Amino acid sequence: FFTEIRLNIKLRMITRLIYPLALRAKISYKLYNYFPDLYDKDIRLAFGCKVKMDLIKTDLGHKSIIFNGFYELALTRRITGLAKKGGLMIDAGANFGYFSCLWASLNNNNRVIAFEASPDNIAPLINNVNKNGFADKIKVVPAALSRSEGVIAFSRGGHASQTGWGGL
Repeated sequence: FFTEIRLNIKLRMITRLIYPLALRAKISYKLYNYFPDLYDKDIRLAFGCKVKMDLIKTDLGHKSIIFNGFYELALTRRITGLAKKGGLMIDAGANFGYFSCLWASLNNNNRVIAFEASPDNIAPLINNVNKNGFADKIKVVPAALSRSEGVIAFSRGGHASQTGWGGL
């Protein structure tokens, strides 16, 4: 067990030394299949000030965060640039809180309203918010975001290994 954790920590450390970041993402993506048993707790974000997240090692988006410290590099760069200026972010489909925690970490005045429709993601989202001390900065709303109020059928996606494949 401890050897496996050390190996996975070393692997993450190696991929996190690769620059430019776009190259890091390309290289790590090719490594995913060789490391199915990644350690997925207390994962540090590359752009977030001391943010740690608990993730799911089988989820494709979460693997990107585990290996690289980021997800969707261009969007992450855009959001971090805006976050430094400060304000309120509405996170529609917050998943486990990557963008919410990132936003909250980059400016003391930032606030987030994090909407998450999947019941399976609510507890992990709240866990990540609380573990980083953002309960006063991030309001979790367990609902979908829409133009109008109502009730609609929601599919959890049918894939336990993927957290974001649900939908209307």
